[in-house]
Amino acid sequence: MIHLRIGNHPEWLSFSEPHQSELKIDFDYTQNTSEKTLCLKQEDVKQNWLIRLNGKDLGKLITDENAMTVYFVLPPDILKIGKNTLLIYAGRYHRR
Repeated sequence: MIHLRIGNHPEWLSFSEPHQSELKIDFDYTQNTSEKTLCLKQEDVKQNWLIRLNGKDLGKLITDENAMTVYFVLPPDILKIGKNTLLIYAGRYHRR
């Protein structure tokens, strides 16, 4: 789990893990012949967190405090052979 949050003040005093304001993952991909699915686990989502892959919007996390798994369909043309970038960020706070 990676803790994403906006601002410098933790919501819980007991939470001591470091946090990030966005998550950027670069990865290599070697084959792109069919539709894929991106699966993310989320919990305690209170802000508008957007999901972007290779500069294309996939959707957003569900604003809900419950733990859940969310799925995003990846059309065959969104993944590139070679380097790809997944970005999860707070919509109105992200600097492009």
